[in-house]
Amino acid sequence: MSNDEHTIKVSLDTSAHPPVSVHPSDVDLKNKGTHKVVWKPADGTAEFTFYSLRIDGTTYPNPTAGGSPGKNSPLSDINVSDKKITLKDKVDGRIDFPYELVVLSGGKTYSSGEVRPSADGGTPRIRNQP
Repeated sequence: MSNDEHTIKVSLDTSAHPPVSVHPSDVDLKNKGTHKVVWKPADGTAEFTFYSLRIDGTTYPNPTAGGSPGKNSPLSDINVSDKKITLKDKVDGRIDFPYELVVLSGGKTYSSGEVRPSADGGTPRIRNQP
C-alpha cells in the first residue's frame, strides 16, 4: 500500500442543510496505487458517532466487518466504527465515488444528503484521477 492517507473532517450542525458536512468535500486521489481514506470528526464539532456510509450503491452500517462493494471495485476494506470510517481505494483509472455519511447524535440520525450524480454537484465524492 502506498503511504497516501487522506483524512476527511466531518462536522455536525443540526441547524444546517444538510446537517452533516465534510472537508474537503471532494478528495482527489492522483497517484496510482492504494490509498487509505479516513473520515474523522472535526475539532469543535457537535458530538456524534458514525452511523453509516453509502457509497457505490451499497450502505455500510456501524459496525461493519471490512466490507467491499464488489469484486471489480477499486474500493475495499470499508469499516464504519463509532469514531471513524476507513476504506482503501486502489487507484488505476478515472472514476468518481459520490457518497453519503450518516451520523448519530442524541438518538437521531443526520445525513450529508442523498447521493446524486457528480454532474449535479453538492454531493461529496472521492475522485480517482491517476
